[in-house]
Amino acid sequence: MKSNHLLLPIVAGLVIGVISMRAEDPATSAPTVNPARPVPSQARHLALDILRPLAKEGFRIRDGEWSIELTKGEPRFLQVTLFSGERYLFATASPLQDGKLRITLFDAAGKEVKNEMPKGADPAAGGGCTLGVTEVAPGKSGNYFVRVELVESPGAGPCKISLVYAYK
Repeated sequence: MKSNHLLLPIVAGLVIGVISMRAEDPATSAPTVNPARPVPSQARHLALDILRPLAKEGFRIRDGEWSIELTKGEPRFLQVTLFSGERYLFATASPLQDGKLRITLFDAAGKEVKNEMPKGADPAAGGGCTLGVTEVAPGKSGNYFVRVELVESPGAGPCKISLVYAYK
């Protein structure tokens, strides 16, 4: 009997909690936020738009992204681990209009790695947005450095960019 007296306040509290949750107006409650995944930026959407048509050729788009601000004349570097026998596509984009981005890959010794414009890539696909894309096939597995630079910019300030890559 004593255990029933302890259980009654707990059950009553749960019932009151459920009733108050149902009474909330969904239009006025805060939207649910998924803290595990940030909201993709416009720059990320543009970079993914470059890679999606190339994914039909067997490339798999990596889940991560690299988002930074770039200023003309101040390149930024990202270290990546690449494997020989694989081909990689790197795409970077910014909503900045009429700019120009350049992607260059270096091996661990600082030597530039040969890269090319991927077949099927359309650098004008962004409709005036600033885009950059390159394809590489490293000769050996190891650490590499991706340099991203804003080569041309209509303004003096920084622009937000996102870099994504795919492999096959």
